[in-house]
Amino acid sequence: MKLTQAQLKEVLEYDEATGIFRWKVNKSKRSKVGMKAGSKNKKVYTNIFINGKAYKARVLAWLYVYGKYPSSRLKSESDIKSDNRIGLLFEASDGEIARSSKVNKSSESGVKGVTYRKDHSKWAVQISVNSKRIYIGEYTNIEDAKKERIKAELKYKY
Repeated sequence: MKLTQAQLKEVLEYDEATGIFRWKVNKSKRSKVGMKAGSKNKKVYTNIFINGKAYKARVLAWLYVYGKYPSSRLKSESDIKSDNRIGLLFEASDGEIARSSKVNKSSESGVKGVTYRKDHSKWAVQISVNSKRIYIGEYTNIEDAKKERIKAELKYKY
């Protein structure tokens, strides 16, 4: 059975300005009335356990304010994954989330979708469109690979 807005409001208080949830009831020895609810998971999102089930705090914020679950994934205008202020949250498709993501810190090229293939000694270019990877090609020169990635982004309206 899905948690309802009424059930949520019975156990948690939500501050829209800070994005912080606080307990309205004593849940355990560690979770008392007035205490901040939730803990960060491995991906640094805040999870809150209610009736033995983990919920992302941003989803609970949406439910708390709008009375329904989001129809798609939630993204924050803030780069901080644990920032759950309702004014910064918006519904986004997987594609929108992928397009707004940053380049991986370990990226050799510094460009999304451009990776070095040691086995071929070339730069491989790909792009994801509607959750499908499209292989663009391989290039000896990194600048050519970057240009092809940009062309692909324009072609596929990335």
